[in-house]
Amino acid sequence: MIKTESSFQDIERKIINELRGAKKSIRICVAWLNTDIYGPVLVDAITNGVTVEIIVNDDANNEKSISALNPSIKIEKVKVSGGLMHNKFCIIDESIVINGSYNWSNNAKNHLENIVIIRNDFELSRSFMHEFYLMRDYITSIQNRKKRNSCSISGCRFGVFNVGILGRESGQYCDSQVDIWEICKGNDHAIKIRSVDEQHLLAQLGLIDNPNHEEYWEITEENMVEVVELQRKDDQVVKDYFETMCGLNIHAIGCVAELNANEFLEGYANLMEYGINIIWKDIVYRESIPDQYLDGCGDIDDIIKEHI
Repeated sequence: MIKTESSFQDIERKIINELRGAKKSIRICVAWLNTDIYGPVLVDAITNGVTVEIIVNDDANNEKSISALNPSIKIEKVKVSGGLMHNKFCIIDESIVINGSYNWSNNAKNHLENIVIIRNDFELSRSFMHEFYLMRDYITSIQNRKKRNSCSISGCRFGVFNVGILGRESGQYCDSQVDIWEICKGNDHAIKIRSVDEQHLLAQLGLIDNPNHEEYWEITEENMVEVVELQRKDDQVVKDYFETMCGLNIHAIGCVAELNANEFLEGYANLMEYGINIIWKDIVYRESIPDQYLDGCGDIDDIIKEHI
């Protein structure tokens, strides 16, 4: 049974009590971590066989604080380009999520803050675990990132993203067109980098008998970790396919979709509307790339026309 508890006072004690109750794992993703407060309980957890993984913002305060932690605790520091790794969540035993405004710092108890503790919501745990691993991916992605190019259109100085487009499979041999496009951030200029015709691509990538968990799987305590691993594996397989195809870093993957299919079929819309649904983004570029590109936005029409 899912249980939810909100707290607005005595938060530090409640977090420590939850950490002390850990049996298998603790994953902490917070901007700042005061190890004088939380270090002893984390060391106790390690001693009792609990795996502890921590992600913090990469700054001088954390550098000084975490240097004294037990070396058995896995610690990653995330330096966000132009921003701050400002998450404040914890996952305990893959079944308890702690989230809220409360920073795990020395001064947090002097502020008006809040946390919510959610137990046995395994879909929620899955989403937070996926985000935890994406924060780890940020470190590798930012290290491997090449200098971002500017738009190729004369006079346009905006940066560009390389977006892979998966075409819809059809026919006896599951034919599809697969493209890579350079899309301008500011003016939606789009230049095709490469296009290939494929057959049975989803089967080649091992995705055809591996249904998307968000649509087909009931997330339970038994399969939640498997679902997280499956989602990450599928994302990596498709990303690797596109990067091998063009020899460039891929920043997003999408597909052309009918945006108002139900309304059109039921007679409420006169025209079918199309767009590009982005199904994967490189974590470094997540805030810069929209979830959806709409028909009528710059050269996005060129992409859509090739796939309808």
